[in-house]
Amino acid sequence: MNKHYNGINCWRVALAAEKKPNIKLALEHAKLPSGVKLSLALDYWTSLFRQAFMAITGYFLDENWEYHEILLGFEHLHGSHSGANLSVVLLKLLQEHQITDRVLAVTTDNASNNISLMLSLKDLLGKMKAAPKIDMAEQTWSDDRVDSLCARQQKREIVDTLNKVRSLAIYTNASPQRRESFYNLQTKELKLVPIQDVATRWNSTFLMLVRAKKLQQTFDAFCSQYDQEHFALSQEQWR
Repeated sequence: MNKHYNGINCWRVALAAEKKPNIKLALEHAKLPSGVKLSLALDYWTSLFRQAFMAITGYFLDENWEYHEILLGFEHLHGSHSGANLSVVLLKLLQEHQITDRVLAVTTDNASNNISLMLSLKDLLGKMKAAPKIDMAEQTWSDDRVDSLCARQQKREIVDTLNKVRSLAIYTNASPQRRESFYNLQTKELKLVPIQDVATRWNSTFLMLVRAKKLQQTFDAFCSQYDQEHFALSQEQWR
């Protein structure tokens, strides 16, 4: 591959962007349905002459579920490339094309300035009250939806409880010193340690919970005295 390919490709995109097409007409030509939102992708490029640019691409699905992509801008960047400055450039472009209320999502890489860009953009859009209210928003939830939400919440709580018990068993048994510390917190002659469940034994999770319940006071004391509060179970979880 030609080592200058990427530079030439971006140069062509920059030339195309200089023509400043009517993006609104272009979006209509691309069959962007009325009221439908589009997603954005941001990318940055620095030329051989150390000039920085930001490419903003919009993409969406039309009424026939066909994919469309359009170059919204290829902006020459000036000054610091902080998230706050980049958000101003992006917001100006959205305002110019009158699409501030039509953005569904923004895709970027994981550079730290992109994180601050999104936070800053959200703050700017919030001040503009750009996010429209959903007229068709559901005001009341059906009984089935409430029951489904409660079931999902209960499932999350059960998973959280299992993860804590399992993690404490692994943590305690991973070190002889920790096992000894766990033993020392028990007053009965028969000393026990937490046990971990095994995927290949169908009843091992039940046995793990039975052992944990038997050692409840030791569990609580160990988490408190050895700064392992993230393993601690609430009274509701112990119940």
